Amino acid sequence: MVKDSRTAKSMINVITTVLNNVLIMVAKFFVRTVFIYYFTSEYLGLNGLFSSILSMLSLADLGFGIALPYSLYEPLAQKDEKKIKAIMNYFSKVYKVVGLSIIFVGTALIPFLPLIIKEMPNIPNLTLIYMLYVINSATSYFFIYKKTLIVADQKGYRVKLIESMSVILTSILQIIIIAISKNYVLYLLVAILMIILQNYYVSLLANKWYPFIRGDKKERLEKKDRKILSKNTIVLFFYKVANVVETGIDNIITSAFIGINTVGVYSNYALIMGSLKGLLMTASNSITSSIGNVAAEKNREKSYLLFRTLNLLSIILYGVCAITIYIMINPFMEIWIGDQYLLSRLTVLVLCINFYIFGSQNSLASFRNAYGLFWEGKVRPLVMTLLNLVMSLSLVGSLGLAGILIGTIISRLLSVGIIDSYVIYKNVFEEKVWKYHLMKAKHGLIVFLIGAGLNYILAFMEASSIIYWLLKAMLVGLISMVALLVVFWSSEEIKYFKRITLALLKSRKGK
Repeated sequence: MVKDSRTAKSMINVITTVLNNVLIMVAKFFVRTVFIYYFTSEYLGLNGLFSSILSMLSLADLGFGIALPYSLYEPLAQKDEKKIKAIMNYFSKVYKVVGLSIIFVGTALIPFLPLIIKEMPNIPNLTLIYMLYVINSATSYFFIYKKTLIVADQKGYRVKLIESMSVILTSILQIIIIAISKNYVLYLLVAILMIILQNYYVSLLANKWYPFIRGDKKERLEKKDRKILSKNTIVLFFYKVANVVETGIDNIITSAFIGINTVGVYSNYALIMGSLKGLLMTASNSITSSIGNVAAEKNREKSYLLFRTLNLLSIILYGVCAITIYIMINPFMEIWIGDQYLLSRLTVLVLCINFYIFGSQNSLASFRNAYGLFWEGKVRPLVMTLLNLVMSLSLVGSLGLAGILIGTIISRLLSVGIIDSYVIYKNVFEEKVWKYHLMKAKHGLIVFLIGAGLNYILAFMEASSIIYWLLKAMLVGLISMVALLVVFWSSEEIKYFKRITLALLKSRKGK
């Protein structure tokens, strides 16, 4: 049975965020298509590189992006408006400092740009373009704390439509600007203006839904709450470093050691895989607050079953996507933009393995955040960061881009896979961690065998046109999904998921 509205809200969050992200993904795809048609690969590389640099600058938030929703779960559940307001006042000041810090540090990095671009491209207004990226990144921080309040209260689905419409409108305006003026600066200015308007509107909605956060800013957090928040923030900073290195360093190393054109080619693959990753991540993040609700019940068996269920769902979803991407992405690139933008099969394989491993570890991150196990795993971010840098730099000379990505895979397996799993199994489930590793090895082997078999069996099917490509892609996705469901259909995790889904449908039908 669904005991309260939180489970229903979680499912609504999942459905709405998935639909909205599909719209966003399609909109970005059309913009990229027009972009490639009118601009050179150097502009694509510049876009990927500057985005990576700005992801590094976002370290300025010191991990507050995770600490804020975690600190709000309890007062929201208890309807403690006084404490919620105190938390919001605190983070309001923090994020203003963050936004200004990004502008300051971003400006200070301008003289060092030639050091991270192997061959400076012949692009006019390069410094202005870079500063527009800096401003675009900084503006989000002035309003994001109010959006986080809405999401933490499991009402994120109410603002997803706003975000989607903003992205779609931005995409339409950018396409018009590219086609008419071919002006890259105007292209960036539109994005900045729309993100400001979007965040301002979400801020107004937060004021309307939570009127008690308005007014004076005198409400302050108690000393003990500030102490806990400061402790979590210190370790969350290192988690942030690890995540940024993983997502941002690949483009920077590629630009510095291989060339910005390769960054441009890689960015097309990153767009597609990043969109899928964002789609799936948004769905999983939508239920993180429900994990926090289960955590509050202190029911170890229920938490363990929920963890295994979410883990298996991630395996199925990311496994299907990884298999389909490996088989279908290069034929798609040929049809879409031509064979001059293709990566090698080895690089594509490594990309897909990286994609799968990232997704298969999502449940670890969700439970770590929901249970607030930041300090317990404090060494993991450092291990992950060092491994990523050392392995990527060691392998780039011999394997190129594939070597950089292999370094990322190794660092994730040896850090997240070992340390995070140990922390969660010890502190939450009180189970032996070898059970997790055995489960992951079994799942990985199953996904690999299904993918290898499909790649061999369907090799005869040509994808020479968009129609044939769609038919083959649907066939690959359908067969891999059915195969994985057949393997896991009788598992306890799938039975639990079916019970929750059926209970939710019945409760919604009865309203």
